[in-house]
Amino acid sequence: MNNKKTSKIKLLKVLGKLLLPFIVLFFPILVIAFLISPKFFSRLVRLVFERQFKIPPKEFIYTDSVKSISNLQYGADTTELMDLHLPSNPKGPCPLILWAHGGAYVAGDKNYLLFFARVLAHYGYAVATFDYSLAPEAHYPVPLLQVGKAYTFLTSSNYENMKFVDTTKLFLAGDSAGAQIVAQFALLQTNQQYLSDFKKIHTEAVLPPVISLDVLRGLLLYCGPFSLKEIQTSPKKSLKFLFWQTAWAYFGKRRVSRLDALDEVDIVPHITADFPPSFIADGNTFTFPKHGRDLAAALDRLGVANIALIFDDYEKKVYHEFELDLATREARQALLTALAFLKKYR
Repeated sequence: MNNKKTSKIKLLKVLGKLLLPFIVLFFPILVIAFLISPKFFSRLVRLVFERQFKIPPKEFIYTDSVKSISNLQYGADTTELMDLHLPSNPKGPCPLILWAHGGAYVAGDKNYLLFFARVLAHYGYAVATFDYSLAPEAHYPVPLLQVGKAYTFLTSSNYENMKFVDTTKLFLAGDSAGAQIVAQFALLQTNQQYLSDFKKIHTEAVLPPVISLDVLRGLLLYCGPFSLKEIQTSPKKSLKFLFWQTAWAYFGKRRVSRLDALDEVDIVPHITADFPPSFIADGNTFTFPKHGRDLAAALDRLGVANIALIFDDYEKKVYHEFELDLATREARQALLTALAFLKKYR
């Protein structure tokens, strides 16, 4: 063993001895913090998301062909902000993509979708990315209702650039938690019994008029957890812990195992033949490929058009939210597939 390696090992041993008392002291404090409230977990997730912002390769940065309008207020709450991305010189009204960001319901915002949204706008779409109220400060079904509020704003706003937004050609899009949220919103538009049951439970919920099937053209669903109940039954203790903290924050209940809301947010049991055509994409590492496969299979059984691009049997690791890293071959493949899907149903 050379001298450099020996020195490194000695240094690590010394650091270990110095840090051990602090680990022994603070570990119980961390455990107690997680047991008392989901706020500590939520803040940790937010710190992670703040470090995930990636700038795409130069060929995907469109400075001249796209214009962006930031922080449109689509509702009264301070969290209800929207960015609108449009082609710089649109030939007419552009089909609308309304995108809900990911972040395990407790983190994330529209800012990390900035470059990806501008890519889609470059290809002729009006892309509206919006912030929604995060847990645990806000609980379910607030983010779900804010999808409708964001769409209502776009259909009724007198903002000058709205003349370039065709709200009669709507695609709902989401990544991670955002994918689950917009898929559930699609259930409210396409399953009358589900909508009726939802209104009986959430009597104070304000929903827009049902969006007709000729308006709601399709869904873009990336890396979505479409069955929170299934995560709860995972044999992996770490995944169960993450589920518990996330669900506690989102639903506002510490004991989440028997929540009726878990059935309500489960997508597959409630879809009908009227569910919109869907593009479903996912990776294979720290993500939800089985959820995507199950959703695609259910849509197939009902005769609903869908494209599933899921790298579950792929030769290399493809991580959660892979689609946003356009430096990778897999993200570019997903982009081209999504653009073909959008072109077909626009």
